[in-house]
Amino acid sequence: MELLIALVSIFVITGIAYLVRRYTLLKICPICAGVSLTWAWLLVGVLTNLLSITHYSLLIATLM
Repeated sequence: MELLIALVSIFVITGIAYLVRRYTLLKICPICAGVSLTWAWLLVGVLTNLLSITHYSLLIATLM
């Protein structure tokens, strides 16, 4: 389930970054934005005890 949450997050953020890149002058890599922002919100969730470190530690390490 954790992997599904992360994959959906990556795809959604990548799509948003692609639209931002397409309609503005910003040059951002959509996939890089999706992976890094997903990693960031998962890390913040674990650090604030909103997400279980036992379930998300391997996923966060993989995204790093």
